[in-house]
Formats: sequence, structure tokens, C-alpha cells
Amino acid sequence: MMEAINKLSRDIHEGFKKVNDKFKQFVIRLENIEENMKTIKAEDKLLKERVQALEDGKKVMDKNMKKMPETKLSQVSKKK
Repeated sequence: MMEAINKLSRDIHEGFKKVNDKFKQFVIRLENIEENMKTIKAEDKLLKERVQALEDGKKVMDKNMKKMPETKLSQVSKKK
């Protein structure tokens, strides 16, 4: 009878050990996911800043193009 109780106790202990190990692996994966999310958010922010800089540059370029006097070549292309 005691052997059966001891075996059951060992089995339960091993079961808890396995659950604990799985939980630790889960926590590690979760931490990795969180770190990846931070990286993705930082990259997204940088990309948005770059897009905004390009859009601002395009606006300045368009504004400067309007200020430029028309050349003969652009006048010829408009006639066509």
C-alpha cells in the first residue's frame, strides 16, 4: 500500500515538474514575442518617419517646381 502511495506521489511530482517546465518554456516564448513586438513597433515608427520625410520632400519639390520658369522643352511638350 505504501509503495502505491509513494509511486502515486512520485508520479504527481513528475507531472508537476513537467507542467512547470512547459510553463517556463511558455514564458520564454512569450518574452521573445514581446521583444519582437517592441522591435516591430520601433521599425514601424522609423518607417512612418521616413515616409513623412519623403512626403515633405515631395511637397517642397513640387512647390519649387511651380516657382521655376517654364523652359522651351516643357512648352513644346505642352503643345503636343
